[in-house]
Amino acid sequence: MRNDRYLKKVNTVWQDKAPLRLRARRFFLCGLAVLLLIGGAIAGVTRMRSQPVLLSVTVGEGSQTNHTAEDFCRAANLAPGNPLHAKTKRDIAGILLEAFPEIDTVNVQKNKKTGTIVLSVKEKVPVFYVVSGTDYYLFDKSCTLFRRTRDAGETAGRIRLIVPDDALPAMRSPLDFGDDGDYMFAFLRSVFSAPFGSHVTAVSLTKRYDLRIMLDDRIVLFWGSDEYAEQKINVLSALLMDGMFAEGRFATVDLNVPSKVTARPYAVEQDVRTAFLTP
Repeated sequence: MRNDRYLKKVNTVWQDKAPLRLRARRFFLCGLAVLLLIGGAIAGVTRMRSQPVLLSVTVGEGSQTNHTAEDFCRAANLAPGNPLHAKTKRDIAGILLEAFPEIDTVNVQKNKKTGTIVLSVKEKVPVFYVVSGTDYYLFDKSCTLFRRTRDAGETAGRIRLIVPDDALPAMRSPLDFGDDGDYMFAFLRSVFSAPFGSHVTAVSLTKRYDLRIMLDDRIVLFWGSDEYAEQKINVLSALLMDGMFAEGRFATVDLNVPSKVTARPYAVEQDVRTAFLTP
């Protein structure tokens, strides 16, 4: 009986203190939540303060480009004060390659200590050009279009291609010869791998069976089709050693039939150019 009275008294005291324990638990949990919020805020501020900020963008030494760092910043939205790592290096390179078709390669380097981005850029080198109206279309070595300009100076030292109007492609695309594409490109490769390849200044690709080549802006080769290409190259190599083709002389050479080659001298450059362009 005595033990029962003692246990009953203890239970009564425990029950009386239950509200106090509940309040203590609530106070502890609220305090813990406040501490977590404060800790998160402090961590966020610390991260913001420690995150590197973009201070400048420069074009690295050795780059080959006509564009400025400001041009690239506008295209890629690289503004001073933004987080340095807001865009990955791959993202920046992809944006610039898309925005500037003339860029061949771009390498992006970041320095978080100095907050700088250095761009190493190389543009495509024009190898061929096509004239259409007052515009000049510049192509790289794979005959892919990457620039359209009205500055004739940009074509200096480049090889002119005469092509059908409908062969002009969209930007970043190669010349479109339709079903004759493989044939035309194979012919171009054979021309520039030939012994006279370094002397080629223009090639006419308007018709598959009326291919023409100009050497040094003064000798026109009526190549015809690409049949008997090896024989034509051999015959031409021998002819180029002839005195008629000495420096300063103008001429046309008909190579349609390698066994019956005919050559015709011209007095002035304009005449030989007319022969090259006349269908």
